[in-house]
Amino acid sequence: ASAGGSTASSHPSSASASASGTPEGRRKSAEPAVVAAEPPLASGPDPARLRRLTLSVRHLHRRSLAAERSCAWWRVTAAVFFAVTVVQAGGWQYGPAAFSVVGIAAYSMAHTEAVDGSEAEFSGPGDGGGVVLESIDDYADMFREEDAPAAPPGSLERRPSSKQEYEAYVLNRVARLRGGLQEEFPDLDTENAYKDEYLATVLAQPDRRNQTQPRSVSYAMDKLKKAIRWRRGVTLPGPADVQKQMKTGSLYWYGYDNYGRPILWAHPSRKNYNEYDAQAELKMHTLMIEYGIEHYLSRKGTTFCVCPSTRNMGFSAVRPGLMRDLMKLITENYPDRLGVLYAGPVNSALKFFYGVMAATMPANLLRKVKLCVDPKEDLKEILKISEVPDFHGGSKVHSEIFDENGEFSFEKMHQYMMKNKPSS
Repeated sequence: ASAGGSTASSHPSSASASASGTPEGRRKSAEPAVVAAEPPLASGPDPARLRRLTLSVRHLHRRSLAAERSCAWWRVTAAVFFAVTVVQAGGWQYGPAAFSVVGIAAYSMAHTEAVDGSEAEFSGPGDGGGVVLESIDDYADMFREEDAPAAPPGSLERRPSSKQEYEAYVLNRVARLRGGLQEEFPDLDTENAYKDEYLATVLAQPDRRNQTQPRSVSYAMDKLKKAIRWRRGVTLPGPADVQKQMKTGSLYWYGYDNYGRPILWAHPSRKNYNEYDAQAELKMHTLMIEYGIEHYLSRKGTTFCVCPSTRNMGFSAVRPGLMRDLMKLITENYPDRLGVLYAGPVNSALKFFYGVMAATMPANLLRKVKLCVDPKEDLKEILKISEVPDFHGGSKVHSEIFDENGEFSFEKMHQYMMKNKPSS
């Protein structure tokens, strides 16, 4: 017995083999072996956690921008104090140099504001930002069929199931806006005055209080009603009334960009500042904008471009009063008609002017302004290389709109623009 026990303990495999010969052993050997389950492979990072981390990073970035914006305001205040002290101590001969410091500080502040606005604009719905849309087609094309958009709070009871449903929602808002204008101005032919694409553009801009949402119909309606009342109460000048200002060629329409938008070119350095008349200048700008909207917008076009050339522009060309009136003209009397503004090349006068004006610009206008260090390169974003003008280093010469004496011709401009107007 002792020997048998020793043998069994020394050779367990032999005991197992002998046991497998019994019926009970055969049943156990037939059962499948139990293998420990391995942990499942990770399918990817947790989407909810990634979203929380993304929002946290964006929140920290926005706080950093807010702190930088606060510092920018202090820099502007210090620059103003410095400039006033220099002028008081040394006289007005040091004024331009002293106030250029103010311009640089204001330019830095405006740049910070623009970056902050861009962050809010492009961060996406629900992430502390909104998406700026230009037309009805943008509403329809920005979403895939399986990726329905989130509707503004209170606008729809549920998420639209497709881009077609969202487009119907946009068209419904356009119809409500048009109906309100027709009720206020029953004699106005709104179908010809405001195309659906334009009304959709006005409604698509970010709300001034909440950049994550589009404007309300009531706010857009108030803006357009104000513009209509202004238009009915003003008498537009004719080309002959501002011929003295126009003949220098300081403002004219010439050509279209890659998106079919007409381009209004401005040359502040060409103005005759010895005979400067601010009211006449404002009338000339009003005439040009009104005429361009009426005749040069394409069938589905709603906006135009402005390209001021600041080459050879000195501080004498900076006229804050006229600039404030022009900003009001663009934002209130022709709301959301400006598509983009390319100004350059950047110099001290432009930095000063932009810094002063940007502090009072609405966010929706400020995001459309682009300062060009190298206009030849920057204008390639909207123009073919062959269309970049010669005064910006390109090859295109705007000679078709000037007469044999080198003076601007309104008639030649109109002929050229109508001849090259996009068909769609």
